[in-house]
Amino acid sequence: MMSMMAQRYSYIFYGCVVAFGMLLLMSEVPYSGRGTRQLSGGQNNHNRQQNGNNNKNNKRPLIPHNDPRTVQLKTHHTLNAEFKEKSSALRSELTDEELKAINAFSQTLRESHCQRDENAFSSLNTYVHSQFTLEERIKWMNPIPGVIRSINQESTVPCDTAKYWVKDGWWQSVPMWSHCCNQGAAISKCPTQVQETPSVCTKPDALSGHSKCESDGTLLCNEYMSHADDQDCLVYTFGIADQWDFEDWIGTKGCEVHAHDPTTMYKEIHEGHEAKNVNFHYEGLGSPGDTATHFRGYGDMGGPMKTLGALWREHGHEQRRISILKIDCEGCEFEAFHQLAVNEPEVISQVCTIIMEVHFSETLQMESAHQLKLMASFWQKYVEEFGFRFWYLHENPGANFDQRVNPLLLDIGMDPTICCYEIALRRPDCDPKAA
Repeated sequence: MMSMMAQRYSYIFYGCVVAFGMLLLMSEVPYSGRGTRQLSGGQNNHNRQQNGNNNKNNKRPLIPHNDPRTVQLKTHHTLNAEFKEKSSALRSELTDEELKAINAFSQTLRESHCQRDENAFSSLNTYVHSQFTLEERIKWMNPIPGVIRSINQESTVPCDTAKYWVKDGWWQSVPMWSHCCNQGAAISKCPTQVQETPSVCTKPDALSGHSKCESDGTLLCNEYMSHADDQDCLVYTFGIADQWDFEDWIGTKGCEVHAHDPTTMYKEIHEGHEAKNVNFHYEGLGSPGDTATHFRGYGDMGGPMKTLGALWREHGHEQRRISILKIDCEGCEFEAFHQLAVNEPEVISQVCTIIMEVHFSETLQMESAHQLKLMASFWQKYVEEFGFRFWYLHENPGANFDQRVNPLLLDIGMDPTICCYEIALRRPDCDPKAA
């Protein structure tokens, strides 16, 4: 009898402890509910660091991560003889300077997770406890296999020696919860609080793996919508596929937006889209004489392909800077940027911020020495010559059939499970204080 009573009381005690723990977890910080809410306000780096130091011993811990349920991003990979042979053949077609540029580019991407940063950890921790409900928090931390490929819970950032990142700002880490393939945190470096662009998805749908919930949301430094000369904000985007989250949002911020997409299957939908300050153009970004007419997954390219300079002049913007240039064109980016740098450098001098996805899979055009040369050219022209610096990075594993990273890039250490990287760069002389 005594043993039964003891057992009963132990159950009651255990239940009380669990309930008390759940109440503490839910009441620790109020959360915003199901909707997406902008991260508001913004402290400067000094105040943020000071606050972080004051609260260093009083941080809320993240929910324990359930490793067995997570689809891990990193895998062990050994290049076989065939890949080694392909890598050697590609290497032989590149100059030493091109190889040096490719190595610097890939190293900057690979070493993005180098050291733990207190500011990044604090920003991620705050987001998880204030922007997610308890249920959403648990789903994000314990993902359904296949929904989230990786979670950067450690809030790791590039080392202090990362000379190719912007100097001003503080590291911040934000969950990309509506992303198709990696809902883990992105890293960014902004002078004040980073802005999260809204998503058409709800958090419950996205975190549950809803098949139709996919967004092109990104992060943005608020300061990058202005210029040293106080010109109006002008935004060019390429590659829409009926995902208007970014365009519609930044249009409401007062930016004049020009969205371009040449795909036939979306033409009618795109032309019928209406949003404040957003203009659609049935045109694509390409080289002069580009004859590409079809692309896997997107169908026919019926709209004309034009250079950025041609579009810039066609839209009557010769006297204006392009505040933000956002490109996701499934592998066309290096060719387009190379032609722009070689033939229209005066246009690049008018571009302040670049947001783009770079593709390194053989299925996404990175299959030849020519594409590797274009990759090298991007680094040489835009990073070394024009002085653009990274401020945002998020890994995108992509679909399984796109995880065929170029053999040379595998040989120098790039992750075989990551086809693409979403990156953003800023030209320092565009900052208001540079005036």
